[in-house]
Amino acid sequence: MAEKKYLWRLYYPYLALILIALLVFGIYSSKVYKDFYISKTAESLKYRALLINEELYVINFDSISLSQILAKFDKLTDTRITLIDTSGKVIADSRENPVVMELHKDRPEIIDAFKGNIGYAVRYSHTLQTDLMYVAVPFYGKSNQVKAALRTSVVVEQVNLPFSGLYLTIIYGGLIVLIVITVFGFIISGKKTKPILEMQNAAERFAKGDFREKIYPPKNPELRTLAGSLNQMAKQLDEKINIIGEQKKLQQEVLESMKEGVLAVDYDEKILLMNKTAGIILSIDESETTGRTLQEVIRIPDIQKFFKNLIQTGETEETEIIIKGETDKTLHLKGMPNREQVYSGSLLFGKQDDSEKQ
Repeated sequence: MAEKKYLWRLYYPYLALILIALLVFGIYSSKVYKDFYISKTAESLKYRALLINEELYVINFDSISLSQILAKFDKLTDTRITLIDTSGKVIADSRENPVVMELHKDRPEIIDAFKGNIGYAVRYSHTLQTDLMYVAVPFYGKSNQVKAALRTSVVVEQVNLPFSGLYLTIIYGGLIVLIVITVFGFIISGKKTKPILEMQNAAERFAKGDFREKIYPPKNPELRTLAGSLNQMAKQLDEKINIIGEQKKLQQEVLESMKEGVLAVDYDEKILLMNKTAGIILSIDESETTGRTLQEVIRIPDIQKFFKNLIQTGETEETEIIIKGETDKTLHLKGMPNREQVYSGSLLFGKQDDSEKQ
């Protein structure tokens, strides 16, 4: 479970970046495609207008119904066609009665057409009550003068219609790509993070003092170096712990072999060490004294006072005391502070001979 959480934490930022990249790519690509499609639609309207312009050039406007002709072209190309004279009056329209249509002289595409250029515009049509894309071209008379403007137009909704399906395609395609990338990315990330997790577990084992299993060097050069460093560190720690253990064992053997009793406490007067001889002298089980205070274990006021003086003065103390009992015992006490090991002092016990007692 911990490995999966670690993998997800590692992989989540990359997954978020992939999702953002797909969204940006989808929005950008749809915009580029839409701009391209609109430009191609405008270009198509231009060629339709030029083609119809050529057809109308040979027609006598006074003898034939222009609206019927424009309606015929409209049916063939599915394009609304309007013819406007230089005064802005609509001469003919393929879908509306020109009589009821307002003047078009202020339309930007018409103004450009009257100047001999090709005009483009997209705006709302009050006649059809919808947005239209307009392209107007100049219509020249026999004297090579601009006689009128021929305008073609399509409903903008028709231009945007292909994009409703395109957006869904981009969304579905993005989801499929995201799922595929997620699955394969998760698998690849799992393989990449496996040696990291193994080193993490090994470091936790090393921290607990378990050096039996070493880290298998991964293929990645950087991780292989790290694994080697961890293995070397584990080896050195194992060796040092063994040395410390041997030293502690040797120290314990030396203490137990001593004829004098040894007692060590810290600054809080908690017992850190008591050898077997000290336990015999004081009639105490030394195995149950570590971590307990001097006052809890030793009920001899002179010894308690001796250690208090040792802690307060911080200097070597030496004295003799007499322990009353069935047989009085004289003990020689010697205390030495050891600040480096946070010991407040150590105490040596020594039984004196009967001749010395007398």
